[in-house]
Amino acid sequence: PSGDDIVVNREIELLQKNGHEVCFYGKYNDAIDKWSLLRKIKLFFEIPWSISAQKELATILEEQKYDIVHVHNIFPQFSISIYETLKRFNLPFVHTLHDFRLFCANAFLFRNGRVCELCPTKHYLYSVKYRCFQNSLLKSIPSAFMIKYSKKNENTIHPDYYIVLTEFAKSKIVSFGVNPRRIFIKPNFISEQLLSSKETRNYAAFVGRLSKEKGIDIILKSLQAKKCKKIPIKVIGDGPLSLYVKQKIKEFGLKQIDILGLKSHRDTIEYIKKARFLIM
Repeated sequence: PSGDDIVVNREIELLQKNGHEVCFYGKYNDAIDKWSLLRKIKLFFEIPWSISAQKELATILEEQKYDIVHVHNIFPQFSISIYETLKRFNLPFVHTLHDFRLFCANAFLFRNGRVCELCPTKHYLYSVKYRCFQNSLLKSIPSAFMIKYSKKNENTIHPDYYIVLTEFAKSKIVSFGVNPRRIFIKPNFISEQLLSSKETRNYAAFVGRLSKEKGIDIILKSLQAKKCKKIPIKVIGDGPLSLYVKQKIKEFGLKQIDILGLKSHRDTIEYIKKARFLIM
């Protein structure tokens, strides 16, 4: 499961633990790879505005009354079209933004090793020009139009409130025109009991995607310092810079770094629990 999935599961568990009734309606993007070509083509055209997602959601809302809806990741199988459906049913709803997908085709505001805010500040078609989604001109088209519809409908069918994870994310979204009064900060969380451990081992841990925007290249450069070479580092994760990281470790002689690759959520928690500290 992705990080978003884990966050959703934790929130559901916490709500249920405190006596709330929760109904989960979700789809897993991992399943898309197994879809037929025809179904993938249909999804391509529904990424900006999904009529099928609207129909499915309307059917659920007609069967039972709800007090509030908490939206998480709507890309690529839901789209902001579900905002319209929720408004039609007069349901209050909040949307947790785990990234900048509503404003940026690659979701990171980052392109070619630099910060890029062309789509939210100038025009959504820059994402097509620069092939921002998976380095593909064709795949970037529906993502671009999702940005267009998001911006177009911001003053009509927006969520009652957005939830973001950091003060930085809030400042960015405000700079793109979202009313700051409609944004709340709620960091991701983890149970203290889950992280409690009587055993601490002599290593630091980095957990995350091995990509430019996560700063793994900066970490590698920093670890060349003499003092840092004494600290064993365990790297948990995979990504587009995986080969680059292995090459740089060899080139810089960073023998203290151990690349563990992808690990299950349970194993990852175990490594975090026993680490002296985390590299963020």
